[in-house]
Amino acid sequence: MSGSCAEPAGVGEVRSLVIGVNGWFWGQETVGSGQYLHQLLVHLASLYPRDRYILFVPAGAPAVSRPLPAANVEYAELHTPFGARGDLAKLWFEQVSVPAACRTWKVDLLHVPYWATPAWTPVPVVTTIHDVIPLILPEYAASPAARAYTRLVSLTARRSRLVLADSQATTRDVCRSLRLPAERVRTVYLGVAPGLVPIEDEQVLDGVRERYRLPERYMLYLGGFDRRKNVPMLMQAYARAVRRRPEQPALVVGGRPPGKGTPLFPDPCRAAVEAGVQERVHFIGWVREEDKPALYSMACCSLFPSLYEGFGLPVLEAMACGTPVIAARGSSLEEIVGPAGILLDPAEPDAWAEAMCRLCMEPALAQELGARARERAGEFSWERTAQETRRAFADADREWTSG
Repeated sequence: MSGSCAEPAGVGEVRSLVIGVNGWFWGQETVGSGQYLHQLLVHLASLYPRDRYILFVPAGAPAVSRPLPAANVEYAELHTPFGARGDLAKLWFEQVSVPAACRTWKVDLLHVPYWATPAWTPVPVVTTIHDVIPLILPEYAASPAARAYTRLVSLTARRSRLVLADSQATTRDVCRSLRLPAERVRTVYLGVAPGLVPIEDEQVLDGVRERYRLPERYMLYLGGFDRRKNVPMLMQAYARAVRRRPEQPALVVGGRPPGKGTPLFPDPCRAAVEAGVQERVHFIGWVREEDKPALYSMACCSLFPSLYEGFGLPVLEAMACGTPVIAARGSSLEEIVGPAGILLDPAEPDAWAEAMCRLCMEPALAQELGARARERAGEFSWERTAQETRRAFADADREWTSG
């Protein structure tokens, strides 16, 4: 198979398609599903200009005002009885509005870029499942509504001609948890945005340092604060590193902490206090996307102690910027980091403390890991993600039309 529809269709070649895309997360690039949708659609539209992409979005959603990435992408605004936002609106959009629009717009195939396959559509469906957290960690679907939604999308996922998973670890979880045959689930890795590169411009670096009031030397945690992110363990490990080596760099924590700690969202500020390092931990709040490359570039290392990730985009972003990485074994992180970083048991704060001290005491090791990280990140590209996704579209379409 050629992998491109830029040439005239012929024997053995891929025909051009009209592809409907569930665009619920379009414009929400501060969340993983939104980043994925944006990058994938940009690269699909560029690499396969003979295809036509219909981006189904909720009518009245702010994202409709955003410029489209290419001439072969167009909006289709879909109404629900519940408006453009909220759980009921989302459910109706996924299960009713989008399937009906597939018929109205005469699409050949529907891509659902997150775990929300419709129970019925008139066309074949390819679904991307980034993780199955509510099944692996049931406390993430604790409410009756969340459990009901998880049961629904677990059942409807089986209606997909193909399911795409972000990593081999997620592929295994999807096959096991959703009881899907291995031949219907494919691993398609995500990529690195073009702007994520090491920053050397001192003016840019100084601007970011001033904006977030960064210390001269720091280690970086940039991620969420829900329980699986394992931030309290990170605070314990950092406290032990400081006790071993008082000149240890500060710990900078990016992201918006929860307003009030809960069992599912423990308060990281309280964790810092309990570990006795509140004076050395800098909570810098929300980080703008355009500031991330500089933030990563200035860090001594980036820390990723998460207990479970479907892929782990922040890990790849740090690596692309040449930042040495310490990450948790298990789930997908070791798959992404490979031999280019330090991989540790997420339940061993002593091991994390030792690794922090080593990276800050051995500049040659940090430099070597930074170079290896950047080289490793170069293996992941959105062009490749788009090509493998388009190949899945072609296979699903071929199976549907021949069946």
